Amino acid sequence: MQNLGELNFLVSGYHAAVFAMEFAISKILLLRVETLIVGPGCEFALKMCPNVKNIHSGSRWHSRPFDIERYFTRDLIKAAETAVNLTRLEIIKGLWTPSLLQGRLVVKLLLSELLE
Repeated sequence: MQNLGELNFLVSGYHAAVFAMEFAISKILLLRVETLIVGPGCEFALKMCPNVKNIHSGSRWHSRPFDIERYFTRDLIKAAETAVNLTRLEIIKGLWTPSLLQGRLVVKLLLSELLE
């Protein structure tokens, strides 16, 4: 996969933990991937793509029981902070609410973008 520039990693958020564990064990690295499209719970894919420049949530993440969508969104934003080459982060949500802003990381990320 030497020329793989874009990776679409879309699995059910409920099954993402299984994939995260397997990929962590295998220590796969995709050094040429610059665009990463992930589904809910798939933020772990950033560790496989250390040179990623663009992260996209793939599609609108729909509401789920017990509002776990909020955690998927927060976790993707938190993981994006580790992407040193990141130039674009796009998260498509149906409804952004203040509950998504739990934690200072999100505020820090948004403020740093505004100040640059």
